[in-house]
Amino acid sequence: MGLPPLAMIERSDYAKKFFDASAGTGKWRDSAEIHLTSLEEVECILDCENQVDFLRFMRRMLKWEPNERASAKDLLSDPWLRS
Repeated sequence: MGLPPLAMIERSDYAKKFFDASAGTGKWRDSAEIHLTSLEEVECILDCENQVDFLRFMRRMLKWEPNERASAKDLLSDPWLRS
């Protein structure tokens, strides 16, 4: 998922405690490094076809902005869950 969108940080007073919106970057304020891992980097035991479907399913679900996220109803009809 990466870092939250800057616009989301700017809308939240609570998020500003953890992310630096003033610099226009939205980076983590703490000195501890956060390793960003993509879904592709995570080792998967699924075969290639199921892996592609699984990654598509996860991308539909893992969105920072709620209006971009698939609904639970839509996810229940996803081909990966139906396979």
